[in-house]
Amino acid sequence: MHAINAGLGRLNGLDFDFVANADADVSFDSTYISDLLAVFATDPRLGLAGGSIFEKQDGEFKPRSDNRELSVAHAAQCFRRECFESLGACYLALPYGGSDTYAEIRSRMNGWRVRSIAA
Repeated sequence: MHAINAGLGRLNGLDFDFVANADADVSFDSTYISDLLAVFATDPRLGLAGGSIFEKQDGEFKPRSDNRELSVAHAAQCFRRECFESLGACYLALPYGGSDTYAEIRSRMNGWRVRSIAA
């Protein structure tokens, strides 16, 4: 969380509408970002979204059993800027993890919708 927050601190003064986090071991197809932004465009109250997570099992990629439509894995979270700013414009570094869950819950508490975009 500290490294992500340090990177986010470098955005000061820049004009942007969305901010995203992607883990280093995550890959996307060529239309992932444009598809994700199209979903944001259809719902102005959507504050946090991202794709479902698929992991390689027995030689093929399969969806994680804990993928949920209303939960976005930290590995691929994308925030509308206003939503992220309502969280303090940073990830809360918790001592035992769970920063992604905190971001989801706090986003909802601030009136934003959270949605995982199924592949």
